[in-house]
Parts: sequence; structure tokens; C-alpha cells
Amino acid sequence: MSESLPRVSSPCLRDAPRVWLLQAFAAVLTLVSLLGGSSALAQTNVALNKTTYTSSAETPFLGQYAVDGDGGTRWASGFTANEWITVDLGQTRTLSRVVLTWEAAYATVYKIQVSTNNTTFTDALTVNTGDGAVDDLSLPSGTTGRYVRMQGVTRALPAYGYSLWEFAVYETGGTPPPTNTDLARNRPATASSVEADAAGLQPGFAFDGDVNTRWASAQGVDPQWIRVDLGSSQVVGKVVLDWEGAYGKTYTIDGSNNDSTWTTLNTVTNGAIGRREIPVSGTYRYLRMRGTERGTGYGYSLWSFEVYQNGGTTPPPTQTTNQTIKLNFPELAYAKINVSPTPLSVTPVPEEGNTTPSVRNPPGPFTYQLTFPPNTTVTLSKNQFSPTQPNTDIRLAVVDYNGVQQRAQSVTALAVQGADWNVEIFATGGGPTDPRDPTIIPDPYVAPAPLPVAGAFRLASPANNAMVTTTRRPTLSWAPVTGATNYKLYVNLTRDDYDWMAAGNLLDRYTQVASQTGTSFTFTEDLPDRWTYKWYVVATLSGGGTSRSDIGNFSVYLPVVETQADGVNLINGIRDLNKNGTIEPYEDWHNPVSVRVNDLLGRMTLREKALQMFYDAKTYPEAGFQMGPLSPTDIPLFQKASAATRLGIPHIDAGDTIHGYKTSWPTQPALAATRDLDTIHEMGDIQRREQLAIGSRGTLSPLAEVNTKVLYPRTQEGNGEDADLAAGITRALIAGLQGGPEVNPGSIWVTTKHWPGQGAGGEAGITYDGTTIHYHMRPWHAAIEAGTSGIMPGYAGSWLLGPEGYGAGDNPGILNYLRNQLKYDGVICSDWLPSGSWVRSASAGSDVMGGATPQAMANFENEVPVARINDSVRRILDLKFRLGIFEDPYKQGPAGTSQWHTADSKAAVRRASQEAMTLLKNDGALPIRLPAGGKLVIAGPRADDMSCMVTWRSDFHGNEFGDPTIYAAVKARAEAAGLTVYKDNAPAGVTPDAAIVVVGESYFTHGTEWDKEKPYLPGDPIGPAHDAKWGDQYAVINSFKSRGIPTTVVVISPRPYVLTNVVPRSNALMLAYRPGDMGGYAVADVLFGDVLPRGKTPWQLPRSMSQIGTDVENNQLEKWDLPFDLGATDAERTAIRQKIAAGQPVPPTYGNPLYQYGSGIQGFGLTDATPPAAFSLLTPANNVVITGTRPAFTWTASSDAQTGIQRYEVFLDGGSMPVAITKTPSAALDGLKLANGTHTWFVKAFNWANGVTQSATFTFTLNDTTPPAAFAALSPSAGQPVPGTSTRFIWEQTTDVGAGVAEYVLIVDGADRSPSILRSTPVPAGTNLARGKNAYATSVEFGSANDAVDGSLTTRWSSVGTATTGDTESITIDLGAIYSLKRIVLNWEAAYGRRYVLEASLDGSTNWTALKTVDTGDGGIDDWTVAGVGRFVRMRGVQRATAYGYSLWEFEVYGVGTEQTTLNGLSTGSHTWRVRAVDGANNTTLSSGPISFTK
Repeated sequence: MSESLPRVSSPCLRDAPRVWLLQAFAAVLTLVSLLGGSSALAQTNVALNKTTYTSSAETPFLGQYAVDGDGGTRWASGFTANEWITVDLGQTRTLSRVVLTWEAAYATVYKIQVSTNNTTFTDALTVNTGDGAVDDLSLPSGTTGRYVRMQGVTRALPAYGYSLWEFAVYETGGTPPPTNTDLARNRPATASSVEADAAGLQPGFAFDGDVNTRWASAQGVDPQWIRVDLGSSQVVGKVVLDWEGAYGKTYTIDGSNNDSTWTTLNTVTNGAIGRREIPVSGTYRYLRMRGTERGTGYGYSLWSFEVYQNGGTTPPPTQTTNQTIKLNFPELAYAKINVSPTPLSVTPVPEEGNTTPSVRNPPGPFTYQLTFPPNTTVTLSKNQFSPTQPNTDIRLAVVDYNGVQQRAQSVTALAVQGADWNVEIFATGGGPTDPRDPTIIPDPYVAPAPLPVAGAFRLASPANNAMVTTTRRPTLSWAPVTGATNYKLYVNLTRDDYDWMAAGNLLDRYTQVASQTGTSFTFTEDLPDRWTYKWYVVATLSGGGTSRSDIGNFSVYLPVVETQADGVNLINGIRDLNKNGTIEPYEDWHNPVSVRVNDLLGRMTLREKALQMFYDAKTYPEAGFQMGPLSPTDIPLFQKASAATRLGIPHIDAGDTIHGYKTSWPTQPALAATRDLDTIHEMGDIQRREQLAIGSRGTLSPLAEVNTKVLYPRTQEGNGEDADLAAGITRALIAGLQGGPEVNPGSIWVTTKHWPGQGAGGEAGITYDGTTIHYHMRPWHAAIEAGTSGIMPGYAGSWLLGPEGYGAGDNPGILNYLRNQLKYDGVICSDWLPSGSWVRSASAGSDVMGGATPQAMANFENEVPVARINDSVRRILDLKFRLGIFEDPYKQGPAGTSQWHTADSKAAVRRASQEAMTLLKNDGALPIRLPAGGKLVIAGPRADDMSCMVTWRSDFHGNEFGDPTIYAAVKARAEAAGLTVYKDNAPAGVTPDAAIVVVGESYFTHGTEWDKEKPYLPGDPIGPAHDAKWGDQYAVINSFKSRGIPTTVVVISPRPYVLTNVVPRSNALMLAYRPGDMGGYAVADVLFGDVLPRGKTPWQLPRSMSQIGTDVENNQLEKWDLPFDLGATDAERTAIRQKIAAGQPVPPTYGNPLYQYGSGIQGFGLTDATPPAAFSLLTPANNVVITGTRPAFTWTASSDAQTGIQRYEVFLDGGSMPVAITKTPSAALDGLKLANGTHTWFVKAFNWANGVTQSATFTFTLNDTTPPAAFAALSPSAGQPVPGTSTRFIWEQTTDVGAGVAEYVLIVDGADRSPSILRSTPVPAGTNLARGKNAYATSVEFGSANDAVDGSLTTRWSSVGTATTGDTESITIDLGAIYSLKRIVLNWEAAYGRRYVLEASLDGSTNWTALKTVDTGDGGIDDWTVAGVGRFVRMRGVQRATAYGYSLWEFEVYGVGTEQTTLNGLSTGSHTWRVRAVDGANNTTLSSGPISFTK
């Protein structure tokens, strides 16, 4: 900090006033100076720097700038006539003059009004002929008032409001000598030290009145002081210190009259950056600041040290009504402010809550209006800030009713109507003198080398780099090898089960697809579109050796070419994008991507190229990108606008869908807790399919961050603390989101973030050094190896990679490291930066200007080098061609909503959430095993809070699918077990048997919900108290535990919490993280033991705040860039660094956390000294002979006094694996197959500690002579023509009451066909086949299609009731398998179908067969008997009964399961078929038939 840095103030506080106005203002000042003997000279502007109130302010032209004495700043009102500005003079005065200096927007008619209470105003003067410039107005004799107002009546410029450079007020007869004179200005000063003895940092610079000079002490030394000699003993009342970034945290203000004996006048223990006014009293000649504790690792540094005669005390204004203040943000990337107490209201409503208003890339300065009750003292403080310029931070500034200017990161003042509370950006110091070593050691990461391209023999076809555009089943051939006895073919097929933890490019992972003797192979299954299929052949030689071929590559691209009415015609199956009637190379999808890019780039103007780098395509259709998520109707609408542009280049939409699109899965820390990388890949794939279905082609995710800082708010989005696991998660998610090992036409564009790893420090700056950087690079290597199609730099800068300053998105050093060291050549999309940053961002190396609208382009294309623009646009076009959006920009459009929130997706997300649940303690409270009639309380602020389950859930996905909160899901599960459930507490006189308390933080994004430096539950005495608005979560837990009620605490834990005091107050403690849409179910599943807990913590959990420190870089009690070091010793941290330097895994064995990384009880961790009680078998009875229906297997219930019964396992005929596992003492075993003869069986009972008791063994004899039940052959139906070479036969499942169905034999043309078909698991009779299955509809007005198959009569699907298409809407159920359909039940809401058709199909797209036609529907419940076969069943509307759409509470389908097989090679002509069912005793039954069909 040896160099003085200029201050950075809020942008736009000074605009460029017109020269004539500045000259006029200067002329007035000159005129006053010439009135040497006049009374005016003796008068003082009593409005100078006083508190102002305004009717409105056009941010940033706030009221305070009209009374600051600065002719270059101004107040500007809103654009109405009835606007005003009031100045509070602090006390009632007798007034003589008002001088108004107008900007161009002046008043032609206005009033000067006065008041003693700021409520009732009296007109002192009316001006009817205002002409702007300077109005020097004499007030009537005897005019008095404390508050003086300019009340506008008529504007000179009706399009604007009123604007004043200065508002000066003068008192009659002059004023006493001012008490606001700085007594220390230009007085002699000394100090204990000067940083580096720099001439520009001497103590006198703190007293020179220059806001751009400062004093700085020696670095790293306490105590330090600076003192001033006032020249004589003076009465002192106030000291004002303006701290630079190197502030004093603890210091005293001392006074002396002899420069040796000092008296402490005031002590400050909570120092902060900015201006601090400190009351003092007494008479002293010498004043000093003596610092005893620095706030940073530097020294002490003051911009100014001012001394005043008195601080002044003004009575607070009388308040009888609510007071509204203005919180003004400058233009910035992101900032959030804490507000206390909670306002009555905030306008506009803040996204992150009334107590934490925030802004994120506003288009300009932004104002919130906060309303409080009268006489409320308000505290505003910094919560979070994302800087976009080096060495900057934010603070709050307000002028209180005393006229005292407060400027600090936490300010407190009385809320006064109209007062401006300003967020300011300021310089923190730092700069080029950073003492840290910038040397980066060689990267220890070494990627596995790919196989050499050249081999021992040649590949024949496809030719290398060939595009296959005519078939999805190409033939591969190769040269024969002399002496080869076998060839094995390997292809890098797309897989969902890669070794995600293994390093290396996913494109270099091969799968054996053939082993044969021939030299050609034709794929028997379709290959999806991809750009880099790689393949090779290994020949096995007669002598036992092997020989490998060259490695070849080819691409497959057979797009669905869109034919929507968008003005783009098709010519030979190719879109004529530029609409000129001919096909250009860039339009022809048969061409390689590189050919298409080069051709299109050559046709674009410089402006068109630059537009591709920007967002906002909905407004500017030539823009390359659009912020999403968008509605299914907006996507095609905006794409059609892009198609209509000169070259028809489609855009990509991308939004903050960071953990799911319409089915939110657990956040990445929760996924890390599962350690299940295949499931993690599945989560990405679910999101991809949901977006792709409607044509949404991008996401601002996933995160490749390693979270080694407890206090980083966005830890909730990262991968936990283990960089190697983070790498595996990153690979799995990217491959899932992109649908393979590279970006392809089935991908969505991913923007892996936040480069270069904000987990080591946070958005304010990355702290890793030249060694620890390589730990945080591990997931970035993985992202690039997984083929990430985009990377997003974060807001944070890095002293190591970008010492020149700025955040990653506009820092060339940080982006060059990505390009040059990690060899990334894909698209870089900056994070959302303030307007004005785009030229710098593009010049630094960003390709896409995140969120930027072309409205902010200014002269972008002429200021950014053309080569840099060409480089970026080449990457952008390459991406778009690879995504296939030139051919198919629309996908299914609104019809694609059928893929949203499907039953399959919900089941997978529920499973992931279950796996994440991490049980840290259990002394027997779990699983919940209360008997029927037991009483359960569910309490805590997060119990019934759906928003806490997710983050970054924007307007694209609320809770429209009705997924339950934890309370709702646990309540439903408990009531199913016969328990009585109470919310929050049991009624008076009722003692619950158990309590579940759900605590933690609700929804937040950039900043935490409560103070990020207090990572513990509100009310927990382990640290300083939280604000009262957060309640007392600790007390809720204690209220149950203290009464001896078994208490389970479920923690919504988006970040690591200090839970040291919570553990002993809990009988069971479980982390749920942010568990996603299915989190309520998952918590219930685990609490009741329906699944076992298996999650493991993704971070260490701190033992106390003494292991963490504060969010100040020089107070890192944990090192922000090191893993597993909570409570670690210096020697342990050295060992961790050595592991990182060597590129080795860092074991989680260091430190002294409360819970180590990887903690989590697997199962419930119960112990039980005794096994379950003995029990007896019942049926089949011992030695019984069964000649008819086989009874269910039953036994008496066992019991276990300590842990209870977990499950029973049934074993048959001495088998090692159970034939049934059940929680109840019975098992029907309907699908069991038995032969006639003697059988044995026994049961094992398990308690929750896995203690086991085995029953006695029973014997029974089966003598079954009854054949299977009758059943029907279904397809081919009688007379049906069957095309193709293969024939699929489908028949009903049958049942057998004795030995059970064993197999089926297909009989064609009277002959048995082999092999026989083993029976599959039968569908139980009476099963609603539609419940919980995937459903989709042609339109949705209310709920979703899945609500019609969820089994709930409180949720429903409704279609859109438009006049043109409302009658023909439909809803379709995918039953998941083919069934013989017997019955359909429709439970209508009031909007029912008058006429409709029930239909079935085998594939859901063709050959719909009518099951029932209804012409006189009357609503209510329609229960229809049907006969048909299908997997898909739909209600197709014909005529509505109301003006609304169709609305169903439930759509139920009943039927019989089917079996099927396929037969190839049947000759043309007529054939017959039927099926024989065989039971375990070889009794047989023939199906219906024989049935004739024709090939």
C-alpha cells in the first residue's frame, strides 16, 4: 500500500453540466466575493451539508447533492410537476435569503415554503416567472422555520422534472462564528510511522483537506498513532476520521495539552472502512488517533482527520406517521444490504426479501423505498458485494437528522421521510505492492495420453473425418490382417456409466461393440447425432498376439429439419436461411461444421458479428443469445424473429437453471453427499431432456467450484471440499447436460462456472497461491475433458492470475490462463457485468457478453479489435452448428411440456435426495417407530417452507406441480402409519411422543439469508446473536428436548454450520442440504426407515467460530484455499500443501472439526444387545398338502424391545436369497413358481441393529392339478396385416392359484416356437395402472398433466379453453408397459367433456385405436368398461361442456399385464397364432385363438 490510489465514488454522481450553467454558477460566486462590505458576505449558507428530503429523485441525482456546495453535482426530481425538495436546517432560524442554482430543468412557477415540523408548510414566497440560471430570492422580513422547501408548480421542460445544482439558505443578520470549522485543517501533524517512509503518505496529508491524499502507517505493526497540534487549547466536540481500506478496527481518540500526558476521549471497537464521526468533549491542544488493532494485514491509513468545536445536537423531528426512506444503489454487478428492523414494506418487492434488498446488474442506478413506523432507528449494513473493478468494496452513506454524514459498512440513523441512504463503491487500497509470491509451480496434473492415431493396419470406411448423413447404422470396414483369427471393434459410444472419477478426455473412452472374424460391421442400433465418433480394431493373431489398427473418426448427422411457418422455405430438405432461393454452404447441413462457419462468417457485417456476442434476442433478433428461462410459447416466437433476419441465425437461450429445469434435483453439495456419480449424471440428463423438449438450449451451470471457505455464500452451489470428487461430479453433470462426451445436436449449451474457482475466497476475490491453485484447477481439468461447451468467468478477481485487477470476466490474465494453460478453446461467456464493461471484457478474451443488451453496445464493434470479434464469433457459430439449431431451432415447442416433471424424473430425483440425507447422530430416535395412535409434532421454520428446498429458482419454476414440503410429506407418511400429527406444537395437555424440528436457512442466491459471518442457528449461544427477525431456531429445538421428548433435528444446510450446541440438544440430527422438489418425500422416507440414510458430509463442519474467523482476508482462521483444515495445525497445513503440489489426493484426516469430511451414519447406527423375539410360522402349515389354492405365507409378528422390527425375509427350499422381503408378517408371493412336490420355508426377522432371529422350518407338499386361468391373445388381432420382417406377439398375463405360472409357449401355424418365454412379474389385480406414471397434455392452464395421475383429489389438470382449439385438447398417459385394458375412470372437475374419445396406442404416436366414444358426457365420475391393448391411453376432447377447457381430478386406468415376444422370418401370407401357459406343475391352458393374421 505504498502508492496512493484515487477514490472510487458511486458512478454518475457527477454528470457533465452544461458549460453555461457552470459559468453562471461561477459568476454568482464571483459576485458574492465582490460585495466586500455587504451583509451578504457575513452570512453563512445554513443549508450546507444539511439533511434533505425529496418527493422523488432520479437516481443518482439525490437531494443531498443540492446542499453539498459542489457546483458539479445536483438533485433531479421525477418527471412530474408536483415535486419538491426540503432542507432541514437543524433548528428554527430567522431567514433572509434563498439562492437556487438551476440546471436546465428549472421551474417557471414555484414556491418557497417554511415549516417548523416538516409536516405543515407555509408559503413564504411564490415565483411566477422563473427563468432558470440563478434565482437569488429575498424572503419577507420575519420569515422563520427549521425546514425550507422549494415546491415546484410548473416545469420549464414538461418532459423532465426539476433539477438544482445548489439550494442555499441564509440567516438574517449573519450567524455566529461557525462551529463546523475543521480546527485541524493544515495544522502540524506527526505520526508513529509512515509506510516505507513514502513522501506521498506523510501525516500532513490527513489534514490537508484533499480527498485524494492520505497518511499510511508501517504495515503489520500495532499500535500506531497520528496526532495533530491545534496551535492552542480548543474546546472540542467531535472528531471525524475517514478511513482508507487499511482501517483501524480498535482505536482510541486521545487529548492532551502538553503532548505527553494523554486522556482517552473515546474508544472505538468496531471500526470499519469509511467516514466515522466520533463524539468527544473537553479542551485540548493536541488530538491523536491511537490504533491498537488493525482491520487488515496492512497498517493504518486515513484520508482525513478532522476536529470540530462541537458535534451539535439537534432534537429529532416529530414523527406521527410512517416514514419512507430511499435506499439507492449505483450501477454494479451485485450487492445485497441487510436491513434492521424489518420494514413495514419495500417497493419494489426485493427478490431476496425485505430484510435483504439486493440488485443484480440493474440497467442503471436503482432505488428501493423502505417504509418504517414513526420514530424507528434503522441500521443498514453490507451483506454481499461482487466487485467489477480492482480493490473496491461498498459502504452505506446517510446524513442523519443532526446533519452528520455517516459513511461506513454499517450505519444507523433515525428513519426520516424522504431521506437518501446511499450505497457507495469505494477504493479499498491494495494495488501493485502485494507482498505475496506470484510464482505458480508447474501443474502436477497429467492427463492420460490418448492412444496413438497411427496403428499397424488401415481402416477402410467411413473415410477419416467423413460425415455420415444417410444412415444411423453405418457400416465400418477395415483392411484384413494376415493371420488374424478374430477382430474386436471398439467405438467411443455415448455412455451413461463412464468411470467419472477417472482422468482423461471422455472422447477417448471406448466400448467394444463387436467380436467377429469378418472385416466389416454394420450397427444394429441407431447412432445418435454426434460430431466425433472414434473407432479402432484389434486383430487377434493365430500365434496369440494382437495388432491394433489406426484410429479413425467420423460424424453422424441426420437432423429433423424444422418446417414451421417462420418465413424460411425448405429446398431439398435444407432451410433457406437467407431466403434468397438458393442454398449457400452455411445452410447445407451436409457440409462439415468448419465449412459452414467459414462461409457464414464471410457473409456477416461487422455489426452482425458483434451482435452475436450479445444477449436480448427477444428485443434484438440478430443478437446471439437470450436470457432464459423462457416460456414454451416465447421460445418459438423469439426464434421466428431471429429466422426473419437477413441471415436467419438462430439464438440460444440460457438461464440460471443450476439444478434442474422443471424438476429441481438436489443442489451440488447434496449430490456430493450421495457419492453416486451415475445418479448425478442422470440428474443432468433429466434437465437436458426437459429443456430440449421445448427448444430451450442453454443453462448457466454447472459449477466446477471446490468449496474450501466456510463463509462463502455460494458454497450452496458448489461440489464440496474434495477437489477430486468435484472433478467427478463435474464430468458427470456436463456429460448429462450435453447428452454425451461432446456438445451435439442433443445437447444443451452448458456454461461451467465460475472460472477460475471462486470457492477459494468468494466473489470478492480468490486467494489461492501458486501451489493451492492446482487443487482448485482439478474440476476445471475435468470440465474440459468432459467437453464443456462453455465456461463462465465469475465476478471474483485473482491476485495471482490477474494482478492488474478487475473480475475474471474482463481480466486478460485470468482468461489467458484458461486458454493457454488449460488449453480451453470453447466459448467463454462472462458473468453479468455492469454496462460499460463490455469492451474491456471482449478485449480480455470473453466471447459472449453475459446478459448484455445491444442497447448498451455503444461503439463496441469499433473499440474491440476486429480479430478479437472474429475469434469470438467463430466459436459462437461453431457452437450453434454443433447444437443443430440451424436445422431445428424449435423442437417440440409447447407440446414438449409433456417431458416436464414426469413420474420417471420425479422418481430419480427422489432417489438422489434420499441418497443425500446425512445422519450425523442417532441415539434411537430414528427410524420413527411409534405405534398406531402415537403423537408426532413437526415444527421449525423450514418444515413448511418449499422455497428452502432449492436455490436460483426463478419465475420459470415455482411450485406449480404441488410437490410437498417436508411437513406435508412427513405428515402424510405419519398418518399412513396411524399417527396423530401436530404442527409446531401439541395442544395444551397433550405430550407428543416425538418431535421433528426442521431448521436452517430459506432461499437465497448470492448472499446468505442471515449474516454470512454467523453460520449457526439463530438463538444458538455459540456466537454473537442473530438479528431478532430470524427468530430463535435453537429455542424451538430446546423446547422439545428440555421436556424429554425425543427430538429429531433436520437441518436445511446450504452451507457448513456450527452445530456444536445443537448436537447434544438432538436425539437425532440429519443434514438435508437443499434437497430439491422431492426433498419432502425423501426426508419422510428416511425418517420412517423406508430407505436407509447413506449420505456423507461434503465438507468439514466447524467446531466453533474460533476455527473460522471473519470474512476478512487477514483473519482467515481457516485458510480459504486449503481443504480439510478447520482447526488444523501449521504442520498439517504444510502437509496438505505438499499433497497438492504433488498432485495427490488430499485425505480428509486433518484438523479438528466437529464432523470430519465424509461423516455420516450408514444406516441408522443402532445397537441392540438382543435379537428379535421368537415367532411362529402359520401358513402354509407344517406338513400340509396343498391341492387347490396356495395360501399366502404368514407368521406371527416378532418384536424387539430395544430397536424394533425392521423387516422379514422369506426363504424357500433352502435358497440363499430371500423370495420376499416385507415389513409385515405376511407375503402373498402371487408370482411364485413352484413344482409339484415337497417344499420347505422359513422366515428371518431383523431388528434395526440387524440382529436376526430365524423361525422354525416348515414343510408343505404341493399337488396342483388346476391349470392356469383363461387369458386372451391380443396382437396381431384377427385379420390384421403385419408389415416388415419381424412380428411382435402380445398376450395377457394369466394367473395360477397353485404352482404359479412358469412359462409361455408361442404357437404359430400350429407349431411350438422355441425358446419358451419365462413369465414376468404379474400386475396385481385392481391396480390403477396410471397412478404415478408419466402424463402429458396438448395444453395446460392449471396444474400439470401429472396432477391427473397423482392419486390426489386435491390436484388437477386443466387444459386451455381457447375458442379455436379448446375443444380438441387431449391428455395422454404413458403406462410404462403394454397392458390389456379393461376399465377407465375419469373424475371430472366442473369443466368436463361433453363429447370425447378414449383411445389407446402401442407407441403413443401412431395407430390410435378407439376404446370408447362418449357423446353425452355429464361430468362427475365416468366409469367405462373398455377392451383394447396399448401402452399409451388418452382422452381426446371433441366438445367441451363449458366455456373453459377440460379439467380432470384423476384419470385412472385398469387392466391386465401382458407378455410379448418377437419372431423373425415369417413368410408372406396368412398365419395363425396363440399361446400356451404352463404352470410349475406342468398344467397348461391355451389362450384365445388361434388368431389369423397376414404378413
